Parts: sequence; C-alpha cells; structure tokens
Amino acid sequence: MTSSVDAMTVGLDEFFLAFPDDVEAFFTLAYGATHWGAIKSALARPPAYTSVRVNTLVTTQDKLVVALNAALVDFNARLQAQGRPTIAAVPHSSVSDVVIVPSAPRVSAPVDATTTKKIIVDRLCGEAVLRGSDIFARGVMCASSALNAGDRVLVYVDLDHSATRGSDAELHAGRKLCADAPPLNGVLSGHMYMQNTPSSVVAHVLSPQPGDTVLDMCAAPGGKTSHLATLMQNRGTLVACDRSRRKVLEMKAFFESVNLSIIVPIKVRQLWPHYA
Repeated sequence: MTSSVDAMTVGLDEFFLAFPDDVEAFFTLAYGATHWGAIKSALARPPAYTSVRVNTLVTTQDKLVVALNAALVDFNARLQAQGRPTIAAVPHSSVSDVVIVPSAPRVSAPVDATTTKKIIVDRLCGEAVLRGSDIFARGVMCASSALNAGDRVLVYVDLDHSATRGSDAELHAGRKLCADAPPLNGVLSGHMYMQNTPSSVVAHVLSPQPGDTVLDMCAAPGGKTSHLATLMQNRGTLVACDRSRRKVLEMKAFFESVNLSIIVPIKVRQLWPHYA
C-alpha cells in the first residue's frame, strides 16, 4: 500500500494499492487509467458496511435485524456520547438472507505521535481492527513503554513486516480517517455468519434443493458450504472437500457447532496434477 502525499498529512483517502508493472499495464488497458485508479483507491479502504448471513434454520432476516440492533445498543451509546450519528442494521434489499450493518461515519482526528503512546500491530490484526475487531494480544508487535490499562494509544500497522516483536520503530505523524465498524465477533453466534455479500450470493446462484447431492470441491473454511446446507434445509448430502487435514477438522467442528448434519467433510488428494 502506498500514499501519494507527504506522511505528515496522510489520510485514508490518499492511499491506493500498488501492483507490478505488468499488472498495472494490463488493468489500465482493460479499465482505463481513471477507473483503474478508483479501483485501487477503493481497495485500500475498509468496507463501509459489514454483511452477515442469516442462519434461516433457526431465525429469520427480520428477527435477526431486531436482535442485531439490540446488540448495537452499547456501540451506539458510545457514538452518541461523542456527538456522532448512530447506526442500525437493515435487511439487504436483494438477498433474502443477508443483513447489512453499516459502519459509523468516519471521523478525522489530529494525531500527535510525539506525545501519545502507541502500539504496532501486524497486518492481520490491523485488517481485523478495520472490520470492527478489538486489538488482540497475539497481533501486537511492539508498544510504548509504561503502557497501562485504559491508556489511549495510536495504532500503527506494520505493512512491510519491518518491525520485530518487542522492537522500537520510527513512526510518522498523520491523521486518522477511518470508518468505525462495530465489533460483531461472537455476537448472536449460531444465528448469523459473517460473510461478504458476493460470497452469500453464490449458494443462491446454485440454488440447491432439499434432498439434493452436492459436491463442494474446495470447501474451506466452510462459509459457502454451510449456506448450501441451509438452503437444502439440512436435508440431502453435501460432501465438503479440502486438501488440508487441519482445515477439514476445523470445518467439521464448525458444521457441528451450527447443527448441520448433512455435510460430510473429507480430506482429498489433488485431483488434477496438471494444475499443480
């Protein structure tokens, strides 16, 4: 990820993704420079909303909207205390088993890296935070000394893997400009599944019916597979394949946790060596 402006004034709107020259040339020709530039800029920003898929075996889209809005009460209270508009979950306008949870409107705040305590997290932790997660200890690379519970900190992401755990790093001052996504991990477990809208459309396109036999040849981590089983009303046979034993075991545990009994997770060897 690169910034097109000086680090002292950098904001999220000025970031874009950079690609190898041959990739740049291909997509510039395909989309045109203006459209391709807009795509790269959009790819560098966190989504403006979070989409969740309804487990229609246990609840409905409308009931999940009500339950989600109740779960957002504390998050909205924080927004109100800051004088910011609240958010509300809404049904997706086209997909009958998807609910949309918008992020709070983004805010701009001055950053003084010389006086504020700071932590550096790895890329995966940074991505999770932008999607609403709290910072987890495993993702912290290094932090200011004398950091205490309750301290306000600046969060930096080590995109280039240049920081080692426990090390110090030279940081720049800029400004924060990010959407505020509510934390939803573990919320209404079993009633919904965090899944991007395009992924939630796939099972509807296949449109499996109860009693069908379906082979999912690249099933991990199991989101689309569980959706297929749900549309089949947990009746029929669904074989979920993956080459990784670890992923197969993780899928099996996930399917059992949501009571999907028609799925048979199996580890398979590569079927087409030509494409290795």
